[in-house]
This record gives sequence, C-alpha cells and structure tokens, in this order.
Amino acid sequence: METIAKVAYDASVKAVLTLLEKNLLPDVVIRRLTRLLLAGRLRSGYKPTAELQLSDLLRFVNCK
Repeated sequence: METIAKVAYDASVKAVLTLLEKNLLPDVVIRRLTRLLLAGRLRSGYKPTAELQLSDLLRFVNCK
C-alpha cells in the first residue's frame, strides 16, 4: 500500500512535468528544481570512507 507522502510526491511530479511539457514553468522555477536535483545527486555520491566511495562507484559502473 502506498503511503500518503508517496501519492502526494507522485502527483506533484506529474503536475510539474505537465507544466514543463506545456512550457508554463518559469525559468526561475526550473533552475531551482535543477539545483535541488543536482544537490541530492551529489549528496548521494559522497560516502564517509574511501572504501565505500569506491564500492559505490564500482556498483554504478557495473550496473547494466
């Protein structure tokens, strides 16, 4: 069963993508969302030790 947060997130993503496809999102909003996504991606890539960092990188590279 999906949680309320998951349903709300999915609805938000769908609404934003619809607005983006119709070219109704201002550039300021697009830039802010891009920065948020990039920050999350960078945070997920940093690990506390070199061994964990390397293992995560190798797992990413070997992913098919």
